[in-house]
Amino acid sequence: MNNKFLKLPLEKQRRILSAGYKVFSTYPYKKAPTSMIAEEACMSKSLLFHYFTNKKGYYLYLFTHAVEYLNLQIIHQQQENQSKDFFERMSFEMKRKVELSAEYPYLYQFIGRAYYERDESIQNEISKLYGKMLIDTKEDIKLSIDISKFKNPNEIDKLIDIITWIAEGYTYKNMNRIFEHPQEVVKEFQTLLDSLKMHYYKEVFINVLR
Repeated sequence: MNNKFLKLPLEKQRRILSAGYKVFSTYPYKKAPTSMIAEEACMSKSLLFHYFTNKKGYYLYLFTHAVEYLNLQIIHQQQENQSKDFFERMSFEMKRKVELSAEYPYLYQFIGRAYYERDESIQNEISKLYGKMLIDTKEDIKLSIDISKFKNPNEIDKLIDIITWIAEGYTYKNMNRIFEHPQEVVKEFQTLLDSLKMHYYKEVFINVLR
């Protein structure tokens, strides 16, 4: 635990974390300029390392925070939404992702890039931290939903991939709008889900999601 950092006001903590997520999601670990991170965080490079000692310590703290933060969000989601309807679950997940992106815009991109990070100085530690991340696999999802609503249950795996790709691309393309008009982004994505529902669900289960 980094006590120096945790004593800072929450707004300043978020700014420092967000700066790291932004720069490290754009550059690989070794090439990411810490001077750019410090500038993004509105602080000096020496002060940044006052809180995290060095670049490696900062990067691993960012990743640990990201894993803990996402795990907490997943636990909350499981508690708040226990619907067995696949599309209701996907709609709820998108709303959660938009809310999270509004707080830490580059967190998902950072996690994605870190997964493929090959720098030997951090690779092993990142792999261990990844093992602590709560991830809903396709099998987990299929066990928790009512698959009888699907015309062809064998297409669920493909559908999950499609929605994942759409959600990632859609949130990236609409990053600025997420801050200014988050509900509009959610509503537009909902329209895409409704279209997919028309194709994959049996006629008797098709009713527009609200």
